[in-house]
Amino acid sequence: MLLLVIIIFSGLLLNIQNNRHTPSSELMVEVRISGKIVERITKNGVYPIFPIFSNTGQRITTLHFEGRYVWVEGSTCPDKICEKTGKVSEGGSIICVPNKMIIEVKGRKDTLRYDVQTW
Repeated sequence: MLLLVIIIFSGLLLNIQNNRHTPSSELMVEVRISGKIVERITKNGVYPIFPIFSNTGQRITTLHFEGRYVWVEGSTCPDKICEKTGKVSEGGSIICVPNKMIIEVKGRKDTLRYDVQTW
């Protein structure tokens, strides 16, 4: 009986682990500058690199979106803290205070997500 309980419990834990993250094809990245959304990016199966421009047309940074991860390179800010943030995944954000930019990685709203399956 104890063995049966252990098997069921471990199967439940594996199921929770497998369903925790949204697949990369269902992720969306929102880029805000000064509070306004300037880009909404979804992954379409290619290795995308997106230049991000300010409201005045100057390039601020380059956004990379690979698999479940997003990161920036080549930022124009002095301290490069946004670059040092590294790769972030769903629920994470990259913030660049000098450029007034926030990058958020989100699951798409039309995606059904769950943490636990029941039988």
